[in-house]
Amino acid sequence: MVDAHCHLDLHRNPEALALRCERAWIATVAVTNRPSHYEMALQHIGAMTYVHPALGFHPSTAGVHTRGDLRLFSCLIHNARFVGEVGLHFDSAPSDARAKQLEVFSAVLECVGVQPRMVSLHSFGAEAEVVRMVADAALAHPVLHWFCGSAAVLDDALCGGFLFSVNPAMVQSRGGRECLRRIPHDRVLTESDGPYVRIGAGPATPAHVVLVHQGLASLWGADAAAAEAQVDANFDRMIAACGLPVRPRASDRRAAIGRDQVHR
Repeated sequence: MVDAHCHLDLHRNPEALALRCERAWIATVAVTNRPSHYEMALQHIGAMTYVHPALGFHPSTAGVHTRGDLRLFSCLIHNARFVGEVGLHFDSAPSDARAKQLEVFSAVLECVGVQPRMVSLHSFGAEAEVVRMVADAALAHPVLHWFCGSAAVLDDALCGGFLFSVNPAMVQSRGGRECLRRIPHDRVLTESDGPYVRIGAGPATPAHVVLVHQGLASLWGADAAAAEAQVDANFDRMIAACGLPVRPRASDRRAAIGRDQVHR
């Protein structure tokens, strides 16, 4: 399974959750809100195979220690193949806050450059601006997390080669389903966006992407296993394009377990 956008560090016990993901072979992109949080994540989960810390600078933190965070971001980017969460959040933001976000996001895009990296993007209330700025920066593998923009902006993003990460809340909403009907299957990734997304009374975790598989299967007229296989292939293709080794899948693990049992 794939969780392309999870705030592991904001869960109650992030290291335990990361270990569960590692043992279950769930490819998990652990996004962060500030570069210093990414540094801490590297210390605790940086050696894992399936859990990938992502270098982030969330728009909500723009204006708070901006210069220091940008300096740190520019230092850490050289070894970061996963970037997120970065972007803009214009919903209800005053003009001065928007200006600061634009300044920070422009600097982040300049740091990221054109080296192949997965970049998980926040765009709420600023979808058109994010798509335009990312296209101008020619990022190789942009992923719009929880996209809520118009059909026209969606078309622009599709023309620009964007992927889209989808969470349980999105497949349950009418707007989210309408959006997904327009997105080609090979542009879709799954995400939990936990702990912000809730499942019942608790936070969504990477294991809850099975709910997205079910929602996608319903929309695509397929079964959940086929939807999961498509998302796995999409993620593997992106990972390979970033120069990273494609991780073994659960089917490979089952085969390995079977071979081990035979040898025993």
